[in-house]
Amino acid sequence: MTRRSTITGLLSSRIIAPRSNLKTWLDSSDKLNDPFKAIDLQHLYRTLDFVYAYGDSLMKTVHEKLMSEKKRDCSVVFYDVTNAWFEAAYTDQERAEIAIARKIAALGHEPSQAEYEKILEAVEKKYPEMLRMRGFSKEHRNDCPLVSIALLMDGNQVPIDYKVYAGNTSEKNTMVDAIKDIGQEYAIKGTVVVADRGLNTYENIAQALDNGHGILVAQSVHQLPEETKNLIKSKIQWDTIGNTGIKIGEFSIDKEDHRPVKKDQKGAPIPCRLIVTWSAQRAARDLMKLQEDAQRAKLAIEAKTSMLKRSSSWEWLIEMPKKNDATKAMALDQEAYAEREALAGYYAIVYHDPTQGENTPKLTAQEIVEHYRRLVGIEECFRVMKTNMDLRPLYVRTPSHVRGAIGICVLALVLLRLLELRLREAGTPLTIEQIIEGLNDAKLVPIETKDGYCFQPLETRKVSSAEWKALQSATEDCPTPTPLIDQIMQACELTPIASMMTVPSLSKALRTRFDPSTELVPPDKKTRIRKLSREDLKS
Repeated sequence: MTRRSTITGLLSSRIIAPRSNLKTWLDSSDKLNDPFKAIDLQHLYRTLDFVYAYGDSLMKTVHEKLMSEKKRDCSVVFYDVTNAWFEAAYTDQERAEIAIARKIAALGHEPSQAEYEKILEAVEKKYPEMLRMRGFSKEHRNDCPLVSIALLMDGNQVPIDYKVYAGNTSEKNTMVDAIKDIGQEYAIKGTVVVADRGLNTYENIAQALDNGHGILVAQSVHQLPEETKNLIKSKIQWDTIGNTGIKIGEFSIDKEDHRPVKKDQKGAPIPCRLIVTWSAQRAARDLMKLQEDAQRAKLAIEAKTSMLKRSSSWEWLIEMPKKNDATKAMALDQEAYAEREALAGYYAIVYHDPTQGENTPKLTAQEIVEHYRRLVGIEECFRVMKTNMDLRPLYVRTPSHVRGAIGICVLALVLLRLLELRLREAGTPLTIEQIIEGLNDAKLVPIETKDGYCFQPLETRKVSSAEWKALQSATEDCPTPTPLIDQIMQACELTPIASMMTVPSLSKALRTRFDPSTELVPPDKKTRIRKLSREDLKS
């Protein structure tokens, strides 16, 4: 059994029936030519070590292949960070501290300096990296250890690269590595990096421009200079986007270096374009949120809640006492309330053109907004990984296994996205959910004959909802809808399995070779329906 077939088995299992590695290994016998039947569980975990060790090379190979086939849009790339949690009581650091305490207790006396250093060396060998740590969870699982996952995606929503960081790593500190890799590892020049508001820092913008790229990030309107906010409130220089009712205006802004460094070490202000939009729908939502925050602030004032710091949006509506020793919520900040009310419905985007690249077109304000809206695609990637592929909770412990398991999810996502593109090119577009549903219908019933096995497809295969609705509403005879699995196979230039097939014909339809030295159908999955002869099959 090769490493390649093991990785293929892990990828297919992650797409079709995601579960823990142990469960995947135990329940793999329902697959044709079971990829795990000749390996022990330990070899599956070693495959995760392999994916971790060669993950960068795998992603780079995929990138080069897509670039050679001109199937990768790198004119704009999208970057974001999420996190995944573990069902564990302790972080890696807490486990290391517990291990140290137990070893010291086992000595029965106060350790000498040499003994203490030996204990530290042994624990550091067992816990080489503090990866599973507590931090801000985007799924409100702050009670569990986390890891942070950074994803870089191209214009077709196909992942380019990924990185795994400790769970307590701030997402704004991860983008510098991604920007460096865009050019150094993937040879992408003069692209526009699109990111969300949490990554809008001077260092990230400067890094992108220094590497020849452009930058497009969201900007909080409340953190804009007062002069710019006054221009926005004056409602001048506005256009309307088509018939949408959305207003759009363009201003300028200088991104200042607010890093806590000496004045002579600060960078020069970076002049950027500021695109601001306003919509009635967003205004209604912002005003509703403002009312909710005001209500919470009033309740805190009535209860004289302690206000050591302000982090939530409602806490910024409370006027902080000027005395340093007074920490009670005293009154509603009317100025802050009035400003939020005046800026309701506005959204801002900071943009700078790429500093390298010939014939780089200058984007219009509307094109900048459209590019930012496409950032929702990376959120969909995270949703697919977490929901459809059961990325979290993670059931692995060591750093190499954690990174390997996440690498398998990312590679599986690449396969799904490429399959989605193929279906779109074939004129039969399907969603990720429909593709997974169709792949789960790739089921055959093995029938034992005198001359071996033949295979019959199940007749429970699903069709797309659009075809089903068309069939229900048809007033006259219409063709039978094509099952999802058949659409997928046709897009991949495979022959749909519509009738009973022998092993050679099945091999030809799937364009694959079955190893003659291994048993195609596992013994515990053999289904003896009735004995057939070749004459029966011909008839």
